[in-house]
Amino acid sequence: MLASVCAGRLARWVSEGSLDGLSRAGVTRRGVVELCRYRRWWVLLLMLLVPVLTLASAAATEAATLRVNTTKDEIGGGKCSLREAIDTVNWPRTRTSCGTADTFSNLIVLGAKTDQLSIPPTAMDTDQNCIAPTGTVPDQNASGDLCVTSNAGLTITGQGPTTIIEGLPSLTDRLMTIAPQASVSLVQLTLEGGHAPDGATNTLPICPTSDNGANGGAIYNTGRLFTMAVTF
Repeated sequence: MLASVCAGRLARWVSEGSLDGLSRAGVTRRGVVELCRYRRWWVLLLMLLVPVLTLASAAATEAATLRVNTTKDEIGGGKCSLREAIDTVNWPRTRTSCGTADTFSNLIVLGAKTDQLSIPPTAMDTDQNCIAPTGTVPDQNASGDLCVTSNAGLTITGQGPTTIIEGLPSLTDRLMTIAPQASVSLVQLTLEGGHAPDGATNTLPICPTSDNGANGGAIYNTGRLFTMAVTF
């Protein structure tokens, strides 16, 4: 029964030209009928399904695109800021004003403008909390530098040198920290105004000294970082 159904349908598809790509390989109306008669119909069925499954797989792995539409440094303001876009990537499958991030790959698109970071870090938003292993107290990315913790690939792309991520004096922090599990690509943009935390200062009147500050004026990277056409 299944073989006869297969023969009828596939023979009709061939006669209509729906399987022109297969006919060049020698699949004719008679050939389809013979394959089905000997219960070899699954061969053609597999040949038809492979391209469909390939396209479905490609669509499933396509990066989610988050478009920043405000230069304000905020989360939950009703528009998609750069900080909220990073937060969205850190919490995939959770819908925000920026959309919904993917668990495999994400793209943040910036316009030809200056996205300013201005919120100074709180006690919870530290380097160690950002790069800490899963399960410990996390950096909430709500203040200070942008903290990328997602293990999904992230690309942040601008429109060239006029796309600027700028740390204002009020930020008193670097621009971004990348956790060990994160992979970030920066493309066609400018980074400016970041400032790594200063070291402690000894104010003794006899011998005033200052300890070394932290690493990474613009970015503190403990994961994977790729840059292309980026000005620091």
